[in-house]
Amino acid sequence: MTFNTYRNIKSEIEKHNNFILTTCVDSMPSATELVYLNDGFDLYCYLHSDSKHINQIEYNSTIEAVIYAGGGNQKGLLFEGQAEIIKNYDNERKIRDRFMEKFKSMRAFIKSEDSQLVKLIPTRIERIDNKKTNGREVLKFKENQPSSVKNIFVNFGRWVKKWFNATRLGFSSITLGALLVGLGLSYHYGGEESFSNLGLIALACLGAIIAHMAANLFNDYYDYKSGTDELNTNPTPFSGGSRMIQHRIITPEKILAGALLFLLITIAIGLYLNTQLAENWLLLIGGVGIFLILAYSAPPLKLINHGLGEIAVGLGFGTIMITGIFYVVTEELSWLPIIVSIPLGILVFLILFINEFQDEQFDREAGKSHLVTRFKDKRIAAQVYKYLMFVPYLWIIGFAVAGFLPYYTLLVFLLLPLSLKAVNNAVGNYDRNYELLQTNGLTIGIHILFSILFTIGFLLESLIK
Repeated sequence: MTFNTYRNIKSEIEKHNNFILTTCVDSMPSATELVYLNDGFDLYCYLHSDSKHINQIEYNSTIEAVIYAGGGNQKGLLFEGQAEIIKNYDNERKIRDRFMEKFKSMRAFIKSEDSQLVKLIPTRIERIDNKKTNGREVLKFKENQPSSVKNIFVNFGRWVKKWFNATRLGFSSITLGALLVGLGLSYHYGGEESFSNLGLIALACLGAIIAHMAANLFNDYYDYKSGTDELNTNPTPFSGGSRMIQHRIITPEKILAGALLFLLITIAIGLYLNTQLAENWLLLIGGVGIFLILAYSAPPLKLINHGLGEIAVGLGFGTIMITGIFYVVTEELSWLPIIVSIPLGILVFLILFINEFQDEQFDREAGKSHLVTRFKDKRIAAQVYKYLMFVPYLWIIGFAVAGFLPYYTLLVFLLLPLSLKAVNNAVGNYDRNYELLQTNGLTIGIHILFSILFTIGFLLESLIK
């Protein structure tokens, strides 16, 4: 590198403000034209906080940018480097003030919560002449190159994060709640001796979680195929899918391949568990579960398009999960796990149901005909949510009085204030997406706390006896 090269490239960077930024994950590049400011050879730009570029940088920080000097020959610079999302406001303040001073039209955007500052750190800058690199004027920044060992760990961590988010494991509380209640009921029913094979029980729990992952991936893939998630320009943390396809993080084909892989693992675990049990009832229970996973969003049935998807999810993450784990632990069939599963199934139904409120417009445009779209009036749907929220409590008190459930399971009534809060917010804000988020979160919270208190009720009865 000569001094002239250093001086010429730095001068070129300082002379211009426009560039084309390209991010890429999974061989899916995305390009956008932006303005930048520089601090030496480092470049700064603002992106929309939920743009595909920000999301791609989260999973692959390697970027390319082209600074064009303009003119017919399209001369400029090719900038290769690493992107760093600036999340510390103190680190941002100086650049932020410079941006607002130089680009006055961007002030409102920069001040909003929708903006995100990104720092681009160069590893290589080369002059472009007529869209070609000439190989003569090149700057290399070896000090900015991440080490090979660090790259391995960083890339592996990003791969894990990518599939964790794609499978939406953050919502596995639905499965964990059902498993917890099923295990608590099994202990109440069969005692400690039922838990003699902890390895088998742990494998059954793992199979249930993997089945949930497969269901989420299938749902993302078929929502992409139907165009539902593409139309949804206002996703929330509780609706709109994982957005991995929409943000060009994972290809649709890999999402489908992941769904099939997890489904095959689930089937393999189920078949192995069945060989370890005296009867073949697990084949029937697991078979119904697999059917519901596929029938929910996949053709030809597409239960979600016939107003049956919510019921299918309630059955899958209520009755099937609880009955399945109960049978693996006790090796017995009983009406008790079905009775116990109904309140959990209703709460799972309500989680999906309330999440559909924010998606209603986009789902209707895509031809997705779930229950909320079928009501055609979200006020009516909010009333359905209101009355169904109290059915689990009435169910438990009824079966406790009838002697089928321990009176200690009435501990779930401690959650009644939370349920009232969720209902009041849903009825008052059924058509306000942002305000309704409180009910989305509360419904999930009520489900997991209900599962814990329900389980404690079974354990208290067993321990006190």
